Amino acid sequence: EHDIPVQIGYSVAPRHSGVYPVYPDLYEAWRTVSNVNVTSTIHYPYGRSSDFRLGFRYNNIQVTFLEKSM
Repeated sequence: EHDIPVQIGYSVAPRHSGVYPVYPDLYEAWRTVSNVNVTSTIHYPYGRSSDFRLGFRYNNIQVTFLEKSM
């Protein structure tokens, strides 16, 4: 209606919940309902510096890391 461009296949859970640690039902719903193939999270293991956090793939959905803004 408003011609707002959207990136098809990308979604972020509210407050990044369920992305990491993985919540399987969320990923399954993304695949079957919304056909999502990319998401992002700030909740990622912090054992390594952000330069080495490459993300991961779960249930054929790529998860990328977003740097927390301080």
